[in-house]
Amino acid sequence: MSKNRNQYLSSIEERFTHCSLREGLRYACSNRMRELSRLLISVRKMMENENMALKDILHPKYFDNVISPVRNIAGIDAFKKSFKAPSLVMHLGTSYHSVVERKQWLEDVKNFRKLVECRWNIELASLANKDLQEKRWKKPLLLPLLSGIKKFREETLNVTNTSKELFFNNNDNGITYKYLVQCVLSLLIAFNRRRIGDVQFLKLSEYQCDTNHTFTDFDSLLTNTEKILTKYNEKYKRVLTSGKGSRAVVILIPKVIQDFIEIEIISENSQVFPEIFAIIAFYLGLVTTPKI
Repeated sequence: MSKNRNQYLSSIEERFTHCSLREGLRYACSNRMRELSRLLISVRKMMENENMALKDILHPKYFDNVISPVRNIAGIDAFKKSFKAPSLVMHLGTSYHSVVERKQWLEDVKNFRKLVECRWNIELASLANKDLQEKRWKKPLLLPLLSGIKKFREETLNVTNTSKELFFNNNDNGITYKYLVQCVLSLLIAFNRRRIGDVQFLKLSEYQCDTNHTFTDFDSLLTNTEKILTKYNEKYKRVLTSGKGSRAVVILIPKVIQDFIEIEIISENSQVFPEIFAIIAFYLGLVTTPKI
């Protein structure tokens, strides 16, 4: 299946990497590959053909054979008209649009794409989107209590300080470093109350660039409190990074977190929060924070 996977990866990379320079797209690409791989495995089982490739099912005659496995994977409840994973339906529909842009499959794929555009919404996406929206407004918005935030910060600082002491005593290892990076990332996300993606992809070059007294054009991005903290208090470092949609995002880093970052950064790695033994060389805040 490696050959088919490479063909899919090429089509996804061509679509995504030409539109953005964000390194997080590698994570998005791996998710798309995983979702389509699940679908291909399900189609193979249903059609009892282990040799079927991804490009083989991009044919109008196999459209119904694709719809049925998607229903199973997304966990449709025909009686309640709901899905266990409605967002997966939306993702797969988008992925098919990306895949069918490969020119070498042009004729059959064009017809298959027309079916996706015309019938995917009728067969799956419309119901999945309604189910997704309904679940969102029915799910209560849970805000953390002040006591919970305080406890989270204290426990995270304790783990971070313990890791720091092990580093200074030369008793550190890979697990110690992992805890240190995860805790520092979690503290910075919580302190700035930013989107996870605005913090986790922070580059070392951006962190080391002194912007406290330059780039005055971005002062409008700061609140009045943040302006006071960065102008009159040397304990806070202001860092500019690229956020969603390539917009400028200001991250404030307290002195205590700066000290932790200086310990955990690796000069050979371009990321402030690297995972040194991973293919994707940064920690994912969405995964890291709940663990803490």
